Amino acid sequence: MKRTLTILFACLISITSFAQSDKNFFNHLSVGLNLGTPGFGLDVAMPANDHLQLRAGFATLTGSSANDVDVIGNYPTAIKRLFGEIGIPHEFEVDTKVNLTNVKVLVDVFPFKRSSFHFTTGIYFGSKKVLRVDVAESKAHVDNIVQANNNIEQFNQMTSMDYDKMGVAVGDYLLVPDQNGFLDATINAHKWKPYLGIGIGRSVPKNKRWGFMAELGSLFWHSPKVYCNGERLEKMGISQDADNILDFISSISAYPVLNFRLTFKAF
Repeated sequence: MKRTLTILFACLISITSFAQSDKNFFNHLSVGLNLGTPGFGLDVAMPANDHLQLRAGFATLTGSSANDVDVIGNYPTAIKRLFGEIGIPHEFEVDTKVNLTNVKVLVDVFPFKRSSFHFTTGIYFGSKKVLRVDVAESKAHVDNIVQANNNIEQFNQMTSMDYDKMGVAVGDYLLVPDQNGFLDATINAHKWKPYLGIGIGRSVPKNKRWGFMAELGSLFWHSPKVYCNGERLEKMGISQDADNILDFISSISAYPVLNFRLTFKAF
């Protein structure tokens, strides 16, 4: 990742240095409204010359969805007899919240003077915790799991048994609350996300006020990691849901970008 950033910054500096020698450097400005997989965003753009245009702005993608999670583990009969029954459902609902918010600095490279086809490179910087599992609406169930785990731990100490603690399965990951009922599960990506893409359209339109851009590319956010209460988790092969978002996001090292931009040239 550090090597990629170093190379990318060197390219940006070289491009900017070259552009400053051109008489068209920063002689126009456009404002863009963006919508795509990075989210909703605004940016401004200025030309460096006939082949280079620079963009800077932000993009934000937020949302949540309700998901059923399975309770993994058991509360053995021997422990029930000693400590009593505890009402723990086989499954309950949690909220999965996405927060992908970044600022960006991009360079559009137009290899053909008369064509709007371009390559884009640059940097997105922002959200580290891109997804969070929220159990606030099911706190009573989590508290029951904590009580059961406390009883299991006491029973193990008394009998030298080794029963595993109970938890909730989100995809292939087992989330176990701490002794105070705290359960904070997140997917953490790299804050610095190099970007490479291709597209059509100009960030600063030629000879007109309005323009349109479409681009396809990738944000390289390294390999996202799953954490629960500050501890990194590994996959456990317990998932029965092939479409779980936690498994999907944690398995991709490059976030796919499909973005559309409506452009207005201010001057």
